[in-house]
Amino acid sequence: MMIESKYSSPLSILIGSFNIHKLYPPPDIDLSSWLTHKSHIPHIVAIGLQELPLTFTFFQQKSEYEWIKLIEKTLPNYRLLSRVRLNGIKHSFIISIHYLFYRSNSFYLYSILIF
Repeated sequence: MMIESKYSSPLSILIGSFNIHKLYPPPDIDLSSWLTHKSHIPHIVAIGLQELPLTFTFFQQKSEYEWIKLIEKTLPNYRLLSRVRLNGIKHSFIISIHYLFYRSNSFYLYSILIF
């Protein structure tokens, strides 16, 4: 998706959703084919994890944490802007560190995405 902005360069956003079926990530799962593309590197990645457990026991929180760590491992050059949970869905907004440091007004970008 390309968005017009007042900046001279375009902003690209990768938006995706993944149904985790209330499970831990399998040990052999590789999210790189879903989250990374050599031909196009997005500035921002917006990810939704579906079917998270609705209660907050230790093991269910650990499942959510394991998925987030896997996403962070898959996208090492990105930093978290925000996470929000809406019942069984967790939305994470992650920005490329190259784009974050390239923009002197990155907090303006953050406020647009979050509010």
